[in-house]
Amino acid sequence: MFFTVDDIHIIQIAVVMRIVDLLDIPSLLSHNCVTIYWRTSLKITQLQWDDENLSYTSHHGVSPEEVEDVFNNYYFFRKDPEVKSNGEIRYIVAGIGLGKYLTIIVTKVNGTIYRPINAWPMSENYVKSFKRRLKAKGIK
Repeated sequence: MFFTVDDIHIIQIAVVMRIVDLLDIPSLLSHNCVTIYWRTSLKITQLQWDDENLSYTSHHGVSPEEVEDVFNNYYFFRKDPEVKSNGEIRYIVAGIGLGKYLTIIVTKVNGTIYRPINAWPMSENYVKSFKRRLKAKGIK
């Protein structure tokens, strides 16, 4: 069986939308097409902290240690569909840091060095979705 280029695009979109439906994450459902990654796709060896991002995260009651711990555990992330005017690409990360369920925004600095932009505790609904995703992966 042969597929045209248009057929392949339709199949790709259908597969992505089915994955989004299966993951049941409200923030992802608001986008027509998203890319979802599992932890092995985003390799972070160092987080770059400064006064600005420390201020943002502490304003939300999140410590650098909590953010860093997320990347030592299971987490999910996706590319932010909005590219900043300076071309900066950001990633939205969901994970558990020192027992706290967190949403973190990071951007790549160089290689495997990333800079947290902001972090805050997940909403109750997002925690439920995150737990369902972990359970689906067989992780408690």
